[in-house]
Amino acid sequence: MEIPYTEISKEALRGIIEQFVTRDDNDSSHTLVNLEDKIKEVHNMLKSSKAVIVYDQLDKSCNIILKEDYLKEI
Repeated sequence: MEIPYTEISKEALRGIIEQFVTRDDNDSSHTLVNLEDKIKEVHNMLKSSKAVIVYDQLDKSCNIILKEDYLKEI
């Protein structure tokens, strides 16, 4: 199920995006600046509808995926 990013609080949205960009990133050499850049990039992708937030009811979790991949799944 798609969740419009505009219906999520700023704090929750940042948490979802931050969790997404740091997932599987075990390289501790990344700086906070790189993290902020990644967060901005994903936020811009959501704003431009290139990516969407989806909620998985079975896992009770949110994920961010490319809009084109989401459209293939529905």
